[in-house]
This record gives sequence, C-alpha cells and structure tokens, in this order.
Amino acid sequence: MEMIKKIESALNLKELENLRVELLGKNGTITKQLKELGQLSIEEKKTKGKAINELKNEIAQAIEIKKHMLSNKESDNEIDFTIPEKVSSGYSHIISQEIKTLNEIFNNIGFKAISGPDIESTYYNFEALNIEESHPARDDNDTFYMKEDEKLLRTQVTSVQIRLLEEMKKKEETECRAFSIGRVYRNDNHDATHVSSFHQVEGIIIEENITMQHLKGFLTYLFEEFFQQKVNIRFRPSYFPFTEPSCEVDICAEVENGKLIMKEWGQGKALEVGGCGIIHPKILKNFGMPEANAFAFGMGLERMIMLKNNIPNINTLYNNQMPFLKTIK
Repeated sequence: MEMIKKIESALNLKELENLRVELLGKNGTITKQLKELGQLSIEEKKTKGKAINELKNEIAQAIEIKKHMLSNKESDNEIDFTIPEKVSSGYSHIISQEIKTLNEIFNNIGFKAISGPDIESTYYNFEALNIEESHPARDDNDTFYMKEDEKLLRTQVTSVQIRLLEEMKKKEETECRAFSIGRVYRNDNHDATHVSSFHQVEGIIIEENITMQHLKGFLTYLFEEFFQQKVNIRFRPSYFPFTEPSCEVDICAEVENGKLIMKEWGQGKALEVGGCGIIHPKILKNFGMPEANAFAFGMGLERMIMLKNNIPNINTLYNNQMPFLKTIK
C-alpha cells in the first residue's frame, strides 16, 4: 500500500510527523474519508467505515513502529563514545541473598532441603495438618482456592513436611532433619507487614529423645547465625493445629542508629519472629510413628529480613526501589 510505503521510507522524525499530519491530522486524508461517511447509506457506512478504520489503525501502527526505529537511530547517533562508560556490577536481591544464607546455615548442621508444589490439595495443606474444615484459615477470605476441586495456592510450606512424612513411612525411616524455604499465598495484604505472597522458612527434626529444650537451643543457634549476634529468645504459649505444645518465638531487641541490636530481657522490646512446637502425636500416628519425638518450627522470611535491616514496610522489598535496595545489598 502506497501510504504504508511512504511511512516506511521516512528518513527522520520530522518527515514522519509530516506524514502523520497528512494522513491522520485534522484535515488529513483518512480524517476526511471518515467525515464523508455521513453522506452514505447505513449499509455503505458499515462496510466502508470498517475498511477506513482498519486502514487508520494500520497507518497508526506503522507510524509508531517507524517512530520507535527512528528514535533509536537518532539516539545512537548522539552517543559520545569518547565518554568513559560507567559500569556497575549487579548483585542478588536481598531475599535471594538471605535464602542462600539460610541454606548454608541448615546445611552446616546436617539438614536436607525439601520442597513441594505451590498448587496444593486441601489434604496436604489442611487435613493432614490437623486443620479441621471449620477452622477460619480455610475460609475463602484467607485462602486462594483454584477452580479445580480441592485445589488451592498453598498457605504454608508445612504441607511439604507431610510429603516428607509420607516418604519416611514408605522407606520405614524414623529420623530426619529437613527444612524448606518456599513461597506461600494468603488473601492478606491489609497493612505494611502483610502481602498476599511471601516466603516461609520451616523445618522439622525427628530424633530420639527430642524435647522443647532442644527446640529452644536450636532456634537460638539459628537466629544467632542469621542475625550475626547473640540472641535471647523466649517461648510464649500459643496454638497451632499441627503442634502440641505450641509456642510463639520472641526475641528481645531495640533499633539503635538504624540497626537491630539484641538486648537482655527487660532492656528491649519483645519482637515476634516465628512459631514452633512438638509435632502433634495424631499426625505422627497417621504416618506410623506414634512413639516418635519430633519438633517443627516456622517463620516468615520477609519478617526476619525486615527486622534485620530495620525495614518498616514489607512492600519495600518488592517495589524495586533501587536506591533503597542498594543500601541493604
């Protein structure tokens, strides 16, 4: 088509703009044709109007493509290659960095990494974890359900532990140390500390004579390695369907000069960092380990990063604010 060929042959942006005005401007060729439609019959308007609009869209698209090509060409011509190029090296996002840190911590003490699907069944996400159908966590307001029956976006990586227990039952294993770090999804983004998708860090130990004392000692070690300073933790009684007894885990700390500093109890604030407990005997019984000793723990990765770096709003980790992200690399 002659009009399109003219556009494609334009040598610069000024020439292209003249063509745009000539064709699509207020008094342009295509604009005049559209105005003349009023003199036609209804049937002629339908057929001829459709053809003119298609031509108009084709011309507009051709102009945009040519404009992009000419803009890049003119921009390249303006480059001064005598100016030294400043090259800054890239680095991993803070979340990726801390996932690597946690992997190293767990690997150093004999834990194996386990994983599972993001799209999970209600069995692994709820029933096998002792979460009854009436539990509020199963409500539509908290969980993203799929159109398929009994499918959802997992709300916790604890479902991975159930898959591990299944494997252990098949292999007749009775001991393990395992951890998982994965993305979970909840219909919960109402404030600065919640988003609808975030990461959880969870782990499980099944060994002979495991007690709550071992659990507290382990978590103290884990947090000291992560925060890189001495940590005082406190267990606060709580409730989770899959552990009994269950506890929330608090650390004592204060922010000083923009940094998190651990304190003795009574000298700082209590900050919640996760949950834990002895795995519910009903769950262990379901997988052929009624006499087993086991504990589990879990925490939000973003929550730990926010505490470590004194970040008040979780969205800061996801909105690509490069000046800020560079300060916590």
